[in-house]
This record gives sequence, C-alpha cells and structure tokens, in this order.
Amino acid sequence: MFQVEVVYGDEAILKNVSFAVTTGERVGLVGPNGAGKTTALKVLAGEIDPTSGMFI
Repeated sequence: MFQVEVVYGDEAILKNVSFAVTTGERVGLVGPNGAGKTTALKVLAGEIDPTSGMFI
C-alpha cells in the first residue's frame, strides 16, 4: 500500500498510509478502537478499494 486513503462519508478512516508486507511475514496491528486496523486489513485482502492511493 502506498499513500492509501479510505474515506467513509466525511470521515477519513485511513489517511496517507504506506506499508508493505511480503510473503511469509507476520504482521500485528495495534491501536485503539476506530483507528482503522480492520479497514487496513480489508484493503490488503482486496475486500475494499481505497478511495485514493495505490495498492500494489
């Protein structure tokens, strides 16, 4: 993901997020409720499309 943004209504859930996960890596996402952890995983899984940015 490179400079990904996901917006629902007027609220930006993810804003300018970039990171990479390669095959075989293990990843843990930690943050408070509503921080966008599940949204980030759904973008990575291809379940939702980002509003802007690139998913490579």
